[in-house]
Amino acid sequence: MRIIRLFVLSALVIVSGIVSANDYPTIETVRYVVNCMVDNGGQNEENLYACTCRFDAISKAVTFQQYEDVSVFVRNKAMPGEKGAVFRDLGNATKGVRAKYEAAVKTAEDNCPIAKRVTRSVKDK
Repeated sequence: MRIIRLFVLSALVIVSGIVSANDYPTIETVRYVVNCMVDNGGQNEENLYACTCRFDAISKAVTFQQYEDVSVFVRNKAMPGEKGAVFRDLGNATKGVRAKYEAAVKTAEDNCPIAKRVTRSVKDK
């Protein structure tokens, strides 16, 4: 009986490690989805679905550590002076990860399209 418990506990530890390998913190998920919605016309049901779909696709292709590395690079590479040079110098080191991330984003955009709403104003006669 004790061996069975040990086996089950070991299996749970192994499975939980596998499941959490690409687990993103909730704050990052929310940040991505909200920014995506703002960039694509605002917070509405269609954008929520599409942006969540995109995030899910990206998170399946790129680990959180890779996502974080690319985010830090993109956010800080335009910083002027020596502070920005640190990130610009990392450009070659992060090239492979950035290519993987950009491919994931392209795939996500293709598989989770966002329909642009066209609004027309009614002119007074």
